[in-house]
Amino acid sequence: IYQCIGRNPYGIAQANAAVVFPNHIKSKEKFEIEIPLKKSLIIFGPNNITAYEGETVQLHCLTQPGSTVQWLHNNEIININVMRRYEMLSSGGLRIVSAQKTDSGIYKCIASKTDFGIDTAKCFVQVRGLRFNIPVSKLEIIDINQIDNYSIKLFWKINETIENYLSSIQIQHRLIHPKTSWTTIDDSYNRSMEHAIIDNLQQDQTYKFRLIGYDATGKQLVISAAKQVILKLMKNQPNPPIPQINEAWITNDQQINLKWQLLNNTDSETIDGFVIYYRAINSK
Repeated sequence: IYQCIGRNPYGIAQANAAVVFPNHIKSKEKFEIEIPLKKSLIIFGPNNITAYEGETVQLHCLTQPGSTVQWLHNNEIININVMRRYEMLSSGGLRIVSAQKTDSGIYKCIASKTDFGIDTAKCFVQVRGLRFNIPVSKLEIIDINQIDNYSIKLFWKINETIENYLSSIQIQHRLIHPKTSWTTIDDSYNRSMEHAIIDNLQQDQTYKFRLIGYDATGKQLVISAAKQVILKLMKNQPNPPIPQINEAWITNDQQINLKWQLLNNTDSETIDGFVIYYRAINSK
């Protein structure tokens, strides 16, 4: 048996191949006589395997041509059409995408064929948690700074092991007291960003924040550990700087230029940037 194992930040996958060499010392007639009349339907069955949460697990069940294959997990039928993380391979094997600890257990491959009966093969899959197995966080919130009574600035870093696979990041938050479900912020940040400002929060409350990383196809790749912050009541806050557009003109190449100034600005270093909004006004 030859086995090829591949690993990347998406998980681990393996492929097996069985090579059989006949004994050429024996005559062809004798070799054919020694072959049993009824062959096993399962040529190569699944092996016991240990994986970690988030990895891809592949179980093999290579069968005789024309066989029908059904998989069971802890004696329950696996419905590929309903259980989205399970995929049936053309060879009869089973692929478990983004394995979870609940996927642990006994897997049984059942092969059937008319006039041949039924054959079974089983294995044990153990899926371990990541809490004590990966010391380096792939996506981590490194700091949270309060800006005012209703907003914070959140900083994060991306581990180099997934940097090339990560495409975008979304932020989630929830209240601690009373405990609420996670709320996903609509804005999405590309991997070149290292911070974001979250506003419209409730003052004098305790929040938890976490990050979710996605690949280019929109598939969830990683979730950061949650980080807690207390939004304290800030007194005697300075008036925020107010941008005011002073001039607007059209250039020769049909572009619009804007010129603005900041009102009530005492420290320009607190400004990270500007966002310009515009809309067309149709006149009759």
